[in-house]
Amino acid sequence: MDSLTTFGNIIRLQTDEYVFLAEMGSSTYLAKIVKPPQSMALFRLMERRELQSVSGSVQAQQKLERSPLYNFVELTTEEFNNCLALLYGIDRNTSEIENFINLQKLNTQDIQNLKEAILASDGVPGQLKEHVLKLS
Repeated sequence: MDSLTTFGNIIRLQTDEYVFLAEMGSSTYLAKIVKPPQSMALFRLMERRELQSVSGSVQAQQKLERSPLYNFVELTTEEFNNCLALLYGIDRNTSEIENFINLQKLNTQDIQNLKEAILASDGVPGQLKEHVLKLS
């Protein structure tokens, strides 16, 4: 990876955009940016699941909230407003990440929200959480 790539940089890899989170050894952590209409479809799915779990136990509700699929940050950075940074399937082999383009950096609020979401998620690897704690 490029040494200029830091937490919160938006990169283009092939045809998709990602938020760079960290590179640690053979692992690179990237949050995929999901754009409308896919982001709206994810919101609708989440709302349906929440309605179904309302009649369930508090434990079921908490489990849903911590589900990796629903761990995302709604972005407010210009050009990515109404997009989501998805924290599901973020671990990539560093050797597979070539020929990416650095686009821009997330705004300060999005970076802070992303850090908070990573630290609160059960589906994020522990070493990434440790890295984010060091950044704070």
